[in-house]
Amino acid sequence: EATLRVLFNEELGAVLQVRRADRARLQALAVSHGLDKILHPIGEPREKLGIKLFLGSETVMRGNWTQWLSAWQETSHAMQRLRDNPVSADAERAWRIDDADPGLSPKLGFEPGADIAAPFIASGARPRVAILREQGVNGEVEMAAAFTRAGFEAVDVHMS
Repeated sequence: EATLRVLFNEELGAVLQVRRADRARLQALAVSHGLDKILHPIGEPREKLGIKLFLGSETVMRGNWTQWLSAWQETSHAMQRLRDNPVSADAERAWRIDDADPGLSPKLGFEPGADIAAPFIASGARPRVAILREQGVNGEVEMAAAFTRAGFEAVDVHMS
């Protein structure tokens, strides 16, 4: 029970995936910044779907990540079914836990290294950016203000 409280707390923290060859360098960096006492290895990626959680050398939990993800999202899914189309909510949940789905594979239609902003710098042009919002989501005013301050023309787009 205590292990679950630690793993699923909402305190500030981060999970980093670091190549095995870079672990010593990360540890040294943590020591140099006084963070070595709060840096803890918690696992490593595997090809299989199973997850094992250790506390020291003891296995404290093991399971399939899709089962854990499903349990984690249960409340959000129930709320989404009430708020949105239940068929769509169920389809989205099934997609999220489909371990055979390879995910998105972007196909770029441009050269990522190209500086596409160069012609517009110091020209006074204000590129348009869409601020998407949907029912029940807040923060679009602050987002629009931030983009406007950064030199964009913010356009409010309501999703329904």
